[in-house]
Amino acid sequence: MSEMQDDVPTAKRFCIYARRSSDEGSDKQTKSIPDQLKFCLEKAEDEGIVVAEKDIFTEKGSAKKAGNRPVFDKMLSLIRKGEIDGIISWHPDRLSRNMLEGGIIIDLIDEGKINDLKFCTHHFDNTAAGKMMLGILFAISKEYTDRLSVNVSRGLGTNLEKAISQGSYKWGYIRNEDGYYDQHPTFFPIVQRLWQMRLQGDSFDDILKWLSKMDCKRTVEKKDDEGRKIINTYTISRSGLTRIFRDPLYYGVLRQAQKGKVFLKAIDDFYSDFKPMVTEAQWQEVQSMGRSKVKLKTKQQFPFRGDLIHCECGASCYPTTGKDYLYIVCRAGAAHRKKKEPYRLRMKIVMEAVAELLKQDFKPSKVNYERYVAVMRRAIDSDLTDVRKQRSALTARKEKTQKALEDLILAAMGFVKGEKRMSETEERVYERRKFSLESEIKQCDDDLATLKHDGLLQTFDYEEFSNFLRSADLYWKRADADQKHALARFLFSNIQIGGGKVLTIAYKPLIKDLFVLDGGSGGT
Repeated sequence: MSEMQDDVPTAKRFCIYARRSSDEGSDKQTKSIPDQLKFCLEKAEDEGIVVAEKDIFTEKGSAKKAGNRPVFDKMLSLIRKGEIDGIISWHPDRLSRNMLEGGIIIDLIDEGKINDLKFCTHHFDNTAAGKMMLGILFAISKEYTDRLSVNVSRGLGTNLEKAISQGSYKWGYIRNEDGYYDQHPTFFPIVQRLWQMRLQGDSFDDILKWLSKMDCKRTVEKKDDEGRKIINTYTISRSGLTRIFRDPLYYGVLRQAQKGKVFLKAIDDFYSDFKPMVTEAQWQEVQSMGRSKVKLKTKQQFPFRGDLIHCECGASCYPTTGKDYLYIVCRAGAAHRKKKEPYRLRMKIVMEAVAELLKQDFKPSKVNYERYVAVMRRAIDSDLTDVRKQRSALTARKEKTQKALEDLILAAMGFVKGEKRMSETEERVYERRKFSLESEIKQCDDDLATLKHDGLLQTFDYEEFSNFLRSADLYWKRADADQKHALARFLFSNIQIGGGKVLTIAYKPLIKDLFVLDGGSGGT
């Protein structure tokens, strides 16, 4: 890097911020709040940072529009007071997905209120290049939210990719807000006992007889067509036992049907708090007692999975471990072996090829700089429309509140002119109402002060743009395995391997247009 790091102040007190909103239900990459906290705490431990419990902030709210997150605003207030000067978060888009709040974060960095940011998925340097990278990530996050509604129809398939249930009830579990199953406080031990009895060889009749002594009933309230409330009570029947004992969810695998096909997903790959009732071996043993002897297997998950890497034969590749190394293996491996061709490649070769490509292609040019400026300005102009709407609404609200305060004061003055005195109760009501209106006016003023044009993200000059591009390969080399996976999915649309080497690496169109020297060769 061309910037010197020595003069950058070190953060003294860090906080952790985790966020998840309902409009991210189709996002494969966004972690649940518990998972975000887990990785952030691990990040803090790795960096030797101690985060006090009171400095851990979580909330469920959208960051698409500014001013929609009270916990985030509270954190910013502590930062402005100098009580916190560093933030740890899962990903930059947890902090902001709008240009206004993204600009506020960068503005606080420039003012020295924030001395350091640490992310589990990206590396941040408190330098011009680092702030530029952060600004670009905020802008891309803004673009993501704008197109999210187009992709919402694919929510079912995305939920399946993340092992999120479609909502069917499972005895012994309760579905949380993120769509995953937690233990039911009452029914979990009862249903777990059913599994133990079955494993001991007890018949359905014996199990149902024991179950009749337990208060295992659930009630469901709903309304009929005329709006009258109906309460239905359900218990575990013989057919219900059959469904329980055949469901792989009880050993940790979600089975869902989609478009006539059955898909399986290991839940703990996505939700670490899930607690199975039996092991896979015990589940298989129970299957052997009944008519169904279907063996359900799940794939072991590794970093760099998915369809990012393809073989020259056209088949997708998957990562796996050898004796000492991580490999990328072609799914058509048998066909390669028959032809005595290489069908696997060390991941290290892919990583080195990516680093060399970034060093070769990520070089500054005036053409790319102008494209970058144009994209950033479009994003800023788009967000300015939202800012103007918010300012108009706040101004109208302030004027209405001021009118209410004036009417209240005039009404109180009427008591004086008419030589009447307010009772103690009337005086207390007046003071509370007056304080409430004055507080609301002050809040409007604070919110209007926040909505400044200079709080929005700004484009960087050509020198800062150049420094960032020259350091792209260093960002890549510095990342760990999971971060490299996230960066690769961010930068590239496809990587092709064959003959024991990397053949092509294709950039995503936006990345190619903004950062690759004069459009480059597309990574080929």
